[in-house]
Amino acid sequence: MSITTTTLRHVIAAIGTSVCLAAAAPAMAKCTVTLKFKNANADKVTVRGDDSQSRVNGGWWSKMDFSNTTIAAGATGSVPWTTDMSCSGNAKRDLRFKYEDDKNNQVFEEMIDNIDLADGQTVDVTLKF
Repeated sequence: MSITTTTLRHVIAAIGTSVCLAAAAPAMAKCTVTLKFKNANADKVTVRGDDSQSRVNGGWWSKMDFSNTTIAAGATGSVPWTTDMSCSGNAKRDLRFKYEDDKNNQVFEEMIDNIDLADGQTVDVTLKF
């Protein structure tokens, strides 16, 4: 089987087009936001970063995996969180935070629905059971 010059040119052109299209695809950069938790309870709480979850546009929940943070009664604590996906475009997020009352180990949940996130943004979350 022999390859003609015309066939070879078509193959090279197809490869070149594929490379150009791949290079033109937008990058899906992760972004980092600051989660600012206000403990509005009479007891100290621990926000459980390994149990807290997020989802994009009503999709599957995934772990947020930020560091657990303990916050005294009436105090505020902040922790950085790097998203799994880009914050740009139409990516509306639901955030579900799990936190534990350190007095009796009861676990509570706080939700923020349909939020737009931007790199460097601070997200205020009030924890009240």
